[in-house]
Amino acid sequence: MIDENLLHAFLTLMLCVLGLGVVLFIVKRYSAKIAPHKQTVDMKILGRLPLQKANIYTIQAGERTLIIGTTDHSITTLADITSPTSGTPSLPTTNVSAQPAKDNSTIDPTADNLSFAAFLQSISHRRKN
Repeated sequence: MIDENLLHAFLTLMLCVLGLGVVLFIVKRYSAKIAPHKQTVDMKILGRLPLQKANIYTIQAGERTLIIGTTDHSITTLADITSPTSGTPSLPTTNVSAQPAKDNSTIDPTADNLSFAAFLQSISHRRKN
């Protein structure tokens, strides 16, 4: 039924595949012990906020604490919340009363502003003209 040469070639091929599998297993098993991976910066994830198609992470990299945003195609640093004096995380503070109030009547309708107020102002400006 089966030709003797075909059977001999098949068994030789199976023996080679088995031998390569054993070599791969040995290399994977002992390569981590021979040359362990060393991290250059001590990093750990402190928190994660999953969004629809992105994630926001709070990570500690060495002495710095960063907030980063990740998508399938990019990683962006959103904020560095490390206190410059103590090296500990501190949330950025903004004083709302110290910021000047915005006057919606002074919005330039031709400016590249993506706020809703600018959109309404540009529509009313176009209707007047």
